[in-house]
This record gives sequence, structure tokens and C-alpha cells, in this order.
Amino acid sequence: MTFLQHLGRDAFQASRDRDFSKAWKKNPETGETKPRMFPVGTPALERCQYAVLTHPQYTAALVLDIDRPSHENGGQVTNLHSKVHTVLDRLAIAGYGPAWLGINPLNGKAQAIWLIDPVYAGEGRSSPNTRLLTIATTELNQLLGGDLAFSHRFSRWPLHKSSDPTAYRWHCQHNQIVRLTDLVAEVRSMTNTQTPERGEGEKQYPSGRDRIEAARKVTAEAKMLRDLAEQLPETAQVAPAATGVIDGVRVMWIGTGRAARDETAFRHALATAHRLKKAGDAL
Repeated sequence: MTFLQHLGRDAFQASRDRDFSKAWKKNPETGETKPRMFPVGTPALERCQYAVLTHPQYTAALVLDIDRPSHENGGQVTNLHSKVHTVLDRLAIAGYGPAWLGINPLNGKAQAIWLIDPVYAGEGRSSPNTRLLTIATTELNQLLGGDLAFSHRFSRWPLHKSSDPTAYRWHCQHNQIVRLTDLVAEVRSMTNTQTPERGEGEKQYPSGRDRIEAARKVTAEAKMLRDLAEQLPETAQVAPAATGVIDGVRVMWIGTGRAARDETAFRHALATAHRLKKAGDAL
């Protein structure tokens, strides 16, 4: 199933009901408490109504708790609050509706799940893309009347199989994976909100994959510069008084009084950059 493949997990911490203490297990010998994990595809996971879908360091889904009741029974999409239904319709027409919708069968409240390009952050840290996820979640909450206090720890589990009459009724809308930047842009176009200017040093990337590729490129460039620095001669090694040397750079001549400008300029730039680097100055 696309949903499980996109989340990329073999097991989930989960709970059959709202007593989340059951989602933890204690080692009787050490007293250490660990999450109770349920393997994908097992009957035990299917019986769970709640699961942990997101993680501060890796998230492939945006989950919203739509806390606006219609006070209608049924658990169908048509039982949503009329304003929520209208907004979700507009998002769906634009191509940015949620992939999954779970409806409370008693009052029409809901949870919505968007499949997003995965966002990453280092251990105990945030990243531009995790901050963008926070922005997207906040602005969707404001648009749909979502619960701003929703912890995003345990979410409703859309693949549960339960005879509980209060269990959410889940509806798969599509399997589209959206970019957070595009989703935020669409929400802002619906609310006539201007995109704030990006601050200096706050480069954002369209997706987690783009961020990884950018990091790899920077690493490769840094290695190239290190290798180049090891090959460049010290300034003292090039005698300023030597024939054909100007400002510590050996000029390449292609004729009487005519220097090879491209080659000479390149050598001059390298030597200058090397001197600045050795002095600890900015390039």
C-alpha cells in the first residue's frame, strides 16, 4: 500500500484506545520503559485506533486534527462541518486535498493526513524544512479550524479494523505526495496572505530530498577546496622578484607584452583565495 510505503516504517508505536500508557512497556529487570511497537501487517496493529505517525527528526506525513464539529452522525465526508467541507473541496480541486480523511461518526470532527515529501532534522534539532512543516500545519489549522493544541504524538490510525462504534471512519482520497512549499502557497492564495520575505541565511528547499542533495553538493565542494589548498604553493615559495611573477602570481605570456588573461586571472584568484584562507579572512 502506498500509504505504508511512503511512511517507510516496518513497525509503529500504537494503542488500541486512548489509554496511551498501554503503548509503552517496562523491562522488569532494568525498569527501562520503551515504546510498544506493532509490526506492519499484523492483526495486533489492525486493532489499534491510534499510532505515532511522525517523528521530530523524520516526518513523511502532515496530520491535522479538525476540531470543528458538524454534530452530524454517520462518519462520511458529507458529515463534515459545511465550512470544512467547502475548504477541503477547494483544496482538492487545486490538487492539495488530504490523502486520508478520518471522520468522527458521532459529531463530524475529523483528522486529515497529507503525504508530504519527507522532512529531516538532526537529533534534537530543527531544520528549515521541519520549520516549514510547522508553518504549513499552523496555516492549515487556521484555515480549517484545526486544534492548535494537537500534540502530533498519537494520531488516529487509518488502517485500523475495529467494531468500536465510536472509531473514526477513514476514507482514502488519493495517494498524491505534495510539496510543503506548494501546499503553503495554495493555502495562502485561498486566504489572500502574502508570503513573508525569507530572512538571510534561511534558505529553504522544496523537499527533504532537495535538502539532502544540496548538503551533498556542499560537502563535495568543501572537499575539492581542501584538496586544492593542499596543492597550492605557499606565497613565500613564489619569489616576488622572480622573472614573470607579478603580485606573487606567475604570469603566462602568449606573446611579447601579452598575457594569457584567463589563465593568469585564474591563477591570481587561486593564490589570493589561498592567502586569505591561510590568514583566516573571508574570501
